Amino acid sequence: MPDQSNPASGKPRNLTVKLPYGSVEDFIQRFAASLTSGGAYLRVEEPSPVGSLVQVELQLRSGERVLFFLGVVSFTTGVQGEGVRGMGIKFLQLDEASRSLVARACTGRPGAEAPLPPLPTGVGAACGEFTPQPATIFSFHVSEAAQKVGAAPPAAAPSPAAAKAAGPVHIESPLDKVVPPPSKPTGPIIGIDLGTTNSCVACVKGDKPYVIPSREGHNTIPSIISLSSRKKLLIGHPAKDQILTNPKQTVFGAKRLVGLKFHSPVVQQVIELFNYEIVEGSRGEAAVRLGGAVFSLEQVSAMVLVEARRVASQHLGVDVQRAVVTV
Repeated sequence: MPDQSNPASGKPRNLTVKLPYGSVEDFIQRFAASLTSGGAYLRVEEPSPVGSLVQVELQLRSGERVLFFLGVVSFTTGVQGEGVRGMGIKFLQLDEASRSLVARACTGRPGAEAPLPPLPTGVGAACGEFTPQPATIFSFHVSEAAQKVGAAPPAAAPSPAAAKAAGPVHIESPLDKVVPPPSKPTGPIIGIDLGTTNSCVACVKGDKPYVIPSREGHNTIPSIISLSSRKKLLIGHPAKDQILTNPKQTVFGAKRLVGLKFHSPVVQQVIELFNYEIVEGSRGEAAVRLGGAVFSLEQVSAMVLVEARRVASQHLGVDVQRAVVTV
């Protein structure tokens, strides 16, 4: 039985799994129950210990690759003699083709945007550090929540040598302009799906759900922020456009590391896999550095929420003060 208490150590386990599917469409239809935007569940004879890093390649029957990703084992099943032997793996990094396929497979499926890997029915109970759960739905005032996140203790500053080399840097964040909501918020209520890869904002029009388009006319907003060469923070599609030309200052997939300590084995082993700089925040958590300023991962998510609210306010022509958010 694998040791469920040991954290990840050493190099990731390389795992290649050939699935009995003849096409990508067949894979999407039949593997969907084992897939969310946050991770995947795999049936394997020897599950890796919870907390272990794994590098996984999923292939079709022909040997064609359909998914390739680095992840951390979130839970296992069947290791105590009951249920199907397998493991839930939380995505840490996917290649571009895999990211697109996951988004395609999860589109329109309830709960598919969950940040954790799924626990398919019939495989038994999950055993591990945490168990998968559906997306949490809660109500809050967008401006108030963003202000609370933005008001967190300042993150650790760069070293004196780095600060001297970089010179004085002022980065204006959208969180700086957030104001408290009125005591009794009114007006339309929007829904925001805060996803790991993309986010979506919607409302109800004429008793029917309506997806509010982004500033660029898309149905989703990339959950990405970037610092341009002019020291301006970009959010959404403008930030996504910076991935190839400005990779070291473009943060994507940050929600996967929210809540993890900087010195945890998982974070330490994936630091070199991201182009942007992951540093230690003021509370010992994993954070990111952009242009000399350090932002917590909660602040990164808050910026995406602020952008979603602004898009909705502009589209509806009113100041949106209320929202329901899934994370």
